[in-house]
This record gives sequence, structure tokens and C-alpha cells, in this order.
Amino acid sequence: MDRLREHATGRVYQFGLESTIYYGSRAIWGDAFGPWRHVDFIDLAPAELARKLSAQGFEIVAALSSVAAHLEAQPGFQDHFELMYEQNQAKAYRIRRHERG
Repeated sequence: MDRLREHATGRVYQFGLESTIYYGSRAIWGDAFGPWRHVDFIDLAPAELARKLSAQGFEIVAALSSVAAHLEAQPGFQDHFELMYEQNQAKAYRIRRHERG
């Protein structure tokens, strides 16, 4: 979360890191409840996930390593997300610029 505080300028969406999102100095979205529920995003194809998150102002996706493995296994994931940091069983990806807009 320290790394995200230092480098994120836009919204951050998370998968599987609910126990750590409260340690960030900025709001981090993605939970089991509310308008940005995991169930609404986790099974989207990478292009659709990037488009949908970007359209809602998200810049970074943070994920528990086990969830990150699921995301990375999707064909085309690296075309839409760039690994920016990995530590302590978590990874953070920047949504590639060509997806924003």
C-alpha cells in the first residue's frame, strides 16, 4: 500500500486485498458489496476489464497473487495491463494508456 500511495495518481481497484485497503492513504475500491463489487469485474475479458475500469477513472489494479495468477492467465492480459510492482503476495498493474479515454 505504501508503493501505491507514492505512485498512484488515479483510482485504485483491488481484488483480494480487502484486509489491507484500509492502510492506504487514499480510497481503494473493490469489495464484496457496493457499486464496484468484485463479482462485476473478475470474470471480464482483459480488454473489457481495462475499458470498464478506465471509463470509471481507475488507473491501477492491485491483486492478491492468487487472483493475479487468474487475471494473468487470461489471453491478452499483458496487452491491457502492465505489472508495475510486486511484493508480499500482491501485485499492482497499471492500466495501459491506450485503454483510457
